[in-house]
Amino acid sequence: MPRANIAAVQTWREEFRAERARQHAVTESWIQGWSMAVLLASVLYILIGHTPYQHEVQFDLETGGATLSPVNRYIWLALTTLSLPLLWWRRTLILGALKQQWLILALFGWFALTTLWALDPTSAGRRLFLYVLNLIIALALTLGFNSSRRWHRGMAIACAAMVTIDLLSWVLAPKLSMTDIGLAAIHTQKNQLGAAMLFCGLVVGPYIFAPHSRLPRLFWIGIFTAGFILLAASQSKTSLGIMVAAMLLTPLILFVLARPLALLRGILAALTLLILSVALAWLALCTIKGWDPAAPFSGITFTQRTDLWSFVLGEIAKRPFTGAGFDSFWDVDPRVQPSLQGDLWFGSVDIANEAHNGYLDLLATTGVIGLLGALSLLVHWISRSMRMLRRVVIKSNYDEGIDWPSATVLALFPMLLLVHNFMESSYFTANQIFGSLILLAGAEIDLRYRPRSNDSRAALHQRP
Repeated sequence: MPRANIAAVQTWREEFRAERARQHAVTESWIQGWSMAVLLASVLYILIGHTPYQHEVQFDLETGGATLSPVNRYIWLALTTLSLPLLWWRRTLILGALKQQWLILALFGWFALTTLWALDPTSAGRRLFLYVLNLIIALALTLGFNSSRRWHRGMAIACAAMVTIDLLSWVLAPKLSMTDIGLAAIHTQKNQLGAAMLFCGLVVGPYIFAPHSRLPRLFWIGIFTAGFILLAASQSKTSLGIMVAAMLLTPLILFVLARPLALLRGILAALTLLILSVALAWLALCTIKGWDPAAPFSGITFTQRTDLWSFVLGEIAKRPFTGAGFDSFWDVDPRVQPSLQGDLWFGSVDIANEAHNGYLDLLATTGVIGLLGALSLLVHWISRSMRMLRRVVIKSNYDEGIDWPSATVLALFPMLLLVHNFMESSYFTANQIFGSLILLAGAEIDLRYRPRSNDSRAALHQRP
């Protein structure tokens, strides 16, 4: 073949590759923009809900229970529909992504099984269906974004919008935003505002240290400060305490993770030994003095939560293995809701609609298997996210799509949920902020994580 023809073919090939690269770049730009739009809509809806400013429970005159509205499911169906193009664009990655999320899929299988014997099968099935939609959206968004940095940026923008909305609500409509027990702003109650601002602080705090010029960095500092003020005004003690602890401990966590592995093991062993030594010393002192070791805790009720816990433990004893059915214990048909069947001070849908302990609620609704599965999943996310953060902090070039601010959010949020659910119920509890957001974070952790020695999964994580 003449050299002129060979050169012409080579030129054509280069032009073809350049055209394909250009088309790919345009398509990828559309995917990133669509992912951002779906993320913003989903996160803002999770944080606000479908009943803004409704600070009191609306009752159904026929049943005596809380009024059910189809608006919530319609919005989730709409958001799921918007996420479907992302799954189509990333369809070649779906099978690998599902394999990565086998644990949560197995847990959802057990949840589905418990709906067969649920106290209120209709409510259980409806709430599980909404959680499945949440999971589909989470999977679509993680596949849609080509890096955790972009995912984190979207979360930060959504949080900035949420802080701005709540702040304007407080300033422009103070009477509408305030309740007798604390600021609620656009949310249904003050604990919802507290949870929203806790999440915003967790996301925006690390994002301050992402690559920014001076003016944008000042903006994010302002958003974080405004969010903290709103959190304090909500008087949500649990969320405020966790936020303060996170601010104090995060620098320490990052410092420790950068140390050699042997030192980390030594620190963990020393802390374990210290805790055991203090406990042993206290028991020894009580033995010598004849004191009751539990006396300092006997008067603590955690804002009357202990009454709720005692009641729920009694109900758990009736069905410890099967549970009452997924999310089929509170806010269900009043004729079968356990808390409404006796003369209890909290026996009203407008007083208590959760055990204020997510683990007790999971045990009550999904039994021992459901609780162990949910705890295993949470530990799984914490373990993977902490490994990811350590690899980023020690600059091991683990993944170009993740930096330490985004890795910090992914590591802190599962730990936040672990602590938060000792006093509140949000882990796999319907219509709870953290219950939906943890699926977004969990999907990102599972699909971003890759063991060091396994390069065969690189195609899944190095999304185009």
